[in-house]
Amino acid sequence: APPTIQPTLFGEDTAPLLKETLTFSDNRPFPTRGQQRTALPSQIVNPFSHRTSGLTLQLWSQVVEADLKAETIQLLRFFDQGIEDIDFISPKEGRQFISIKHKKLGRAPLYTFGDGLRRVFTLAVTIPRARNGLLLIDELETSIHTKALEETFNWLVKACVHNNIQLLATTHSLE
Repeated sequence: APPTIQPTLFGEDTAPLLKETLTFSDNRPFPTRGQQRTALPSQIVNPFSHRTSGLTLQLWSQVVEADLKAETIQLLRFFDQGIEDIDFISPKEGRQFISIKHKKLGRAPLYTFGDGLRRVFTLAVTIPRARNGLLLIDELETSIHTKALEETFNWLVKACVHNNIQLLATTHSLE
């Protein structure tokens, strides 16, 4: 039997509706008994990921390789117009850290900026890891000011479409 046709969210086109059940744990899907493992990339962003996740050179490298650096910086400028660039700094003594080049502050570590900026940065570095897969975001609005939510969500949807990502997000916010 042919697949059921479902209208898409972004226009009048139709796309086949596929039904498949996957169970997620620790960001990895598990196959059901008797089935082969499904290689579906998936990422989970919880309400405190921006505070606890280790943002590594590898994650930022994936953003750059996915050609999302300019878009990410543009989104971060919505939070702070002074942001010019993002790099990793590796001082002679000390740990490597994410450095933001700022018009007024010069170079400053990401952790010196607010939770909203760090939350959006975490979402951005998660996009390439979920490419051609699934992105689960719990409490999307966490740490993001209500005035910035619409712009952030629009950016997130475009990034997911560009990277063939199915986005599932929860919220407790009326906005």
